Amino acid sequence: MRKRILSILVYQCVVWLLFLLFANPATMLLDITLFSVVLIPIFFVFSIAFVITYYVIFSKIFSIEISTIKEVLAQIGFALLVDVVIVCIVVSAACSTPKGSGFLDFRGAFESVFAIYNAIFFTLATIIIAVIRAVKQKASTRIYKITILCTVVLFILYPTVQYSSGSYISWQRDQEYEQEQEEAQDALIEMLMAKDAALPYQTNTTHSPPGLMDTGYSTNMVFIDYDTKKIGFLFREYQSFSLSEGFSVAEEYTIQKEWDLDEPGRRLTTYYIDESNSHLTIAIRLETADHSVYSIDGLEADSNGCFLDIDLDH
Repeated sequence: MRKRILSILVYQCVVWLLFLLFANPATMLLDITLFSVVLIPIFFVFSIAFVITYYVIFSKIFSIEISTIKEVLAQIGFALLVDVVIVCIVVSAACSTPKGSGFLDFRGAFESVFAIYNAIFFTLATIIIAVIRAVKQKASTRIYKITILCTVVLFILYPTVQYSSGSYISWQRDQEYEQEQEEAQDALIEMLMAKDAALPYQTNTTHSPPGLMDTGYSTNMVFIDYDTKKIGFLFREYQSFSLSEGFSVAEEYTIQKEWDLDEPGRRLTTYYIDESNSHLTIAIRLETADHSVYSIDGLEADSNGCFLDIDLDH
């Protein structure tokens, strides 16, 4: 029992020293937002699912005796008791320690959350160790090796593969977003050089210098290039659309906003599809002074429209 208590205390001391080192604002060795919002929930969900699967496999399929299960439950209960004590100590320290810089700078809520998750993970680790010991004592060498292999797959390889896959997908999305931003920046520069008209909209909101996307414009803008029949919208990002000759806008659409234009233009109109999507632009229509009409419909694949930050009230 003494060895068990001592091992728990040593483990917790190491865990909390590492936490203070990596998560403390004085060291900034770990992104706390990533650690708390992404890693802990992922590990928690996987651990719960894996422990349930793990326990069912080795208590049912391999027929671990009732006495052994009682031993496992007793170790779990002991670990929970120690964890509760540790959580109470940490939460009390987090609430009572003055805020300030340094190695012992507690943030309060985050330490409390970390303490709770730490207790949960420590309990799960106790279950794993108890089951492995039980299998080693009661089962054959072959079953013990299978247990070790399944443990490694369930708690190390599979979570690692899942997390790596998620990280790769996230990295791909970031790359795609950066590429889209670069393409939008290039398209904006091209439009600024070719524009024939620049019209402000949503003027109740202004942006401080250097303006939207470093263009110097302090409000949302719509740009028109009559030569290419291209319309560009500058808000918190930039999107442009090439219009085709003819009026292809559906009759059931509702007018979202209209701009009266100087020659060679006449009127620019945007539409939305229904009231629930009134903040999205589904179609654009451009009329010129010579009564020609150019338009585009279905601005997004889901046919609900594209967000261009056009407010119906302004």
